[in-house]
Amino acid sequence: IRLSLVGSEMCIRDRWEDRASLDVAIYQTDVDDYQALSNSEPADELSPPLRDSLINVGKVRLRGIEADGRLQLTSQIGWRLGLALSDARYRSFDNAPCPPESGGVSCDLSGKQLFNAPRWSLSSGIDYRRPLVSGLELFGAIDYDWRSGYYGVLERGEGSYQSAYGLTDLLSLIHISEPTRLRRIS
Repeated sequence: IRLSLVGSEMCIRDRWEDRASLDVAIYQTDVDDYQALSNSEPADELSPPLRDSLINVGKVRLRGIEADGRLQLTSQIGWRLGLALSDARYRSFDNAPCPPESGGVSCDLSGKQLFNAPRWSLSSGIDYRRPLVSGLELFGAIDYDWRSGYYGVLERGEGSYQSAYGLTDLLSLIHISEPTRLRRIS
């Protein structure tokens, strides 16, 4: 298997004591001889398709910008924010499998967005820490993550497009900190 990878990344990182931080990365990676898994036909109408066919894609390019920041609002409350813009595309993929409903054998996906690669991603969260007695600490967090729409399978068939979505996660726990180990009770 021959894989050729050429990439570059530029990062800027800054910290302001323990109060704030900002990381920004700009990247571009070109991959030749990229391979991906494709779905094979289901055995019958009740069986799901199997993702078991390894195919040669050709060339892909991944480029984008990512920014991650953190701000300590008070001694107990912190805020995080992450934003990413990704342009992940097939540069050369003229023998791609077609969507099953098209009836075609080979399609050209050159210039199209890679599957499972949302263009935009956003993540934000607030956490709260409060020391308790005997080395215990109360921790709580609420996080929100959002992704723009993308195709979930290589073939881009009917029903394979995942629309933009967001998820919210709420976490609370008490943990015990000792010099040699950390225990959590959720």
